[in-house]
Amino acid sequence: MITQWQHNIQQHFNHKIKIGLCWTSIRENVPHNRNIKLGEILFLLEKNAEFFCLQQVIPEYEQGLFAQFQNLHHFSLNSFAETAGLIEQMDLVITVDTSVAHLAGALGKKTWLLLGYHADFRWLLDRDDSIWYSSIKLFRQTKFGDWSDVFDNLSHALNEFCDG
Repeated sequence: MITQWQHNIQQHFNHKIKIGLCWTSIRENVPHNRNIKLGEILFLLEKNAEFFCLQQVIPEYEQGLFAQFQNLHHFSLNSFAETAGLIEQMDLVITVDTSVAHLAGALGKKTWLLLGYHADFRWLLDRDDSIWYSSIKLFRQTKFGDWSDVFDNLSHALNEFCDG
């Protein structure tokens, strides 16, 4: 899988910053308040980078908005092996989906995990790092349902990442 993605990504995007992005999970057991709408994170797409969707599916209600951005790409991902291969080509992964975070963390990929106020106990409390994966940085909601602090911190960190 890695070789397939490596050839495809390097051929078209070799000289750009590549960021894997997962803003929602379509799994039914994921609480809706953990997901983010694409419209809420459009500020990310203003950065000088290419973004690659790490979701298997773009929600139907977001497909029109998704199609408006030339620096936002979606490939058909049918397995964790395919997702891992694509993650390996990224310079950074930004995700709300913890399965993507665990996969990227296990691969040692620089990952920024956006956590809701009531995050799973495995991410512990009052910290912005992970004891499980040294490559993961945590961005946490400070108020239930309010992503504004997370987005402010994420925007600042992404500016430093893209310009630094």
